[in-house]
Amino acid sequence: MSNDEIFYQSDGRQVTHSSDILEVSETDGLECTWSGRLIFPSNSAELSWKFNWEGIKTQGITRIHGQITVYIHILGHGMRTTTVDVDSNKAVEYKATVPLMHGFTSKTIQFQYTLVLEPDYTEMFSGLDGRSDRVLLVEGKELHVNKEVGSKRYILVGRRDRKKLSANKMLSLI
Repeated sequence: MSNDEIFYQSDGRQVTHSSDILEVSETDGLECTWSGRLIFPSNSAELSWKFNWEGIKTQGITRIHGQITVYIHILGHGMRTTTVDVDSNKAVEYKATVPLMHGFTSKTIQFQYTLVLEPDYTEMFSGLDGRSDRVLLVEGKELHVNKEVGSKRYILVGRRDRKKLSANKMLSLI
């Protein structure tokens, strides 16, 4: 997979007390089922997102993580937002209960997510055929590498300022 992130933005949906599945989407091999309904008398929306990332796993991705941002449009009263953290190492389904304004029945909800894709680093460096002369630490994993790796460029994952760096530059950061 050439991109290191998946971005998706849904259309707005009217959520009612009888809503169930609001949308099923597929983006770059990641399937997302979005469900939701209004909860009375608490005047809140119960939302959930279930991810099927089997299509991404076949592309050498071992983890996805990021955030879902939820936008609630309340007629005549603006918009409210909330975020939900996503980490495939922790769950495949994510839920949020969002409080709404009392007495307003016209509520349109939409969401967007940006998820970071983490490759299988062991597989990425497996072509070295045991000819390693250095150890590269990536998120606590030891990867045995050699000068061959220095000619390639990789994404340094796990840092807020994710940048493309050569392996030699990554080694100098350790």
